Amino acid sequence: MNNHGSDAKRIPLLMLLTVHKRQHIRSTTIHIPSLKTNLFFYVIQGKGELQIDHALYSLKPRQLYWGVPGMNIRLTSLTGVLEYYLFLVDPVELSREGGLWRVCSHSYSAYLPLVPGRIGLKSWAQIEERIDRLFKSYKAKDATLFDLNGQFQQLLYLIAQDMTEDYGEEENTYQGIEKSTEYMHNHFRDKIKLETLAEIAGFTLTSYSREFKKVKGITPIEYLNAYRIAQAKQLLLNRSFSVRDVSSSSGFVSEFYFSRMFKREVGISPTVYMKRKNIRVAIAAGIPLQDNLHSLGVESVFSAKFRKSKTMNAEQYNALLVQQLEQMRQAEPELIIVDSYHTPYLEKLQQIAPTVKLDFSLDWRSLHKQIGEILGREREAEHNFKLMAQQENKARALLAHRYENDTIAVVGFLHKLLRIYGTSSHPLNDLIYNSLGLKPAHCVPWNQMRVEFSTEEYPYLDCDHMFILKFLYPGDELMFKNIQLTPEWQSNKAVKNNRTLLVPNWVGMSWSPFGREQIIEGLLSSSSEG
Repeated sequence: MNNHGSDAKRIPLLMLLTVHKRQHIRSTTIHIPSLKTNLFFYVIQGKGELQIDHALYSLKPRQLYWGVPGMNIRLTSLTGVLEYYLFLVDPVELSREGGLWRVCSHSYSAYLPLVPGRIGLKSWAQIEERIDRLFKSYKAKDATLFDLNGQFQQLLYLIAQDMTEDYGEEENTYQGIEKSTEYMHNHFRDKIKLETLAEIAGFTLTSYSREFKKVKGITPIEYLNAYRIAQAKQLLLNRSFSVRDVSSSSGFVSEFYFSRMFKREVGISPTVYMKRKNIRVAIAAGIPLQDNLHSLGVESVFSAKFRKSKTMNAEQYNALLVQQLEQMRQAEPELIIVDSYHTPYLEKLQQIAPTVKLDFSLDWRSLHKQIGEILGREREAEHNFKLMAQQENKARALLAHRYENDTIAVVGFLHKLLRIYGTSSHPLNDLIYNSLGLKPAHCVPWNQMRVEFSTEEYPYLDCDHMFILKFLYPGDELMFKNIQLTPEWQSNKAVKNNRTLLVPNWVGMSWSPFGREQIIEGLLSSSSEG
């Protein structure tokens, strides 16, 4: 870009709007039919697929992509964790006329040295360091827009200097793999040989399996079986088909093998899957998953929690376990949903009813989506996501006006320890400090779930507003009453200004749309009272 003469009076710029860091724990697809703004997309870790209009890309760490308004975007995470940065930007143009500078918005311009799609980079270490530093500055909320855009312009300069087009061999590999998966999609009902797929992709048999796993994260056989199961799930929605019909129509050699593969992949048998929308469901979880069911229009017949507290001895815990298992049995569930904490009890629960274990995730959306898929309420889950986003955006604007620059801290007392909840790694932290944009106090741990202190030695709680979580055990409430009498507690700004509030178990409530709505209502109510 070497503009001189008359072109020197026209200067294109990309201005930073927002920065986001996203993470998907399990297989997820996000579709944006028409992109609304310009963005950079940088992959931190994981694998997936990115479709930009008609171009397909295999995602892997340290890749950078550029998107412009109007593009059809489809992002699919495959296995494990997919984590990435999103930089939303606004192209503007500076022009000088008659000695005056003018700024105007500018859509994608040919004189920007960026082509939509993947941007090849010769090196990545310095660029990744700049990206990470910029995100931390943005999240800390102590940098001005001038500072942030200054860092962003430095990042753009590094990208422009480092760009290369030398990644054709990788794209050829990807396109060959895509040809073989397209063949699977078109012939999944038939018997498919691995040799045929390798020939279509242009590889030897050995190299095909190796390259396929590099691109997709799973083997060709695993991919084919997963695709067949996905087709079977659609067919099972039609009550006129028997399990045998669905098995043969999906490309499985026998009904028994199909049922075994289906249960391994989905977690429940094809028969249970067919009637999942009208089924008696029980919960065994350390968090209130029954609130997720409620948000989906389903009420659990029983909710168990087998967690052993520190105040229980072995005899008391065994008695609790026996009691809750018997209550679960008497509720006569047709399906039991459990979280990863209850994995040790799967065998006992499976003796009562078919049991599905949710994949572990720190993202409440992932758990809610999983439950929606299990119960055939995917549309309800997507509706909840949209509704929740609208409510959070509305509340963010109201809270920004009411709290202004006031700082927040969420604390709890558990097992004679003082907990201060951080800014990340939990749905509650994400809701308060990210989605609602409230300002964390200095005592709030940055980029952590929480920190714990003894009540004799804890940091100065320098917050304007303090939310104290409901006590789970009588001993914790007594400890709190004692700590309230200390000079250290009385010196806290929020305490002196009467801006402390005892709230329900926001930690558990933050895992469902229903609970998150209540947390938002609590924050709005407290701010209006203040």
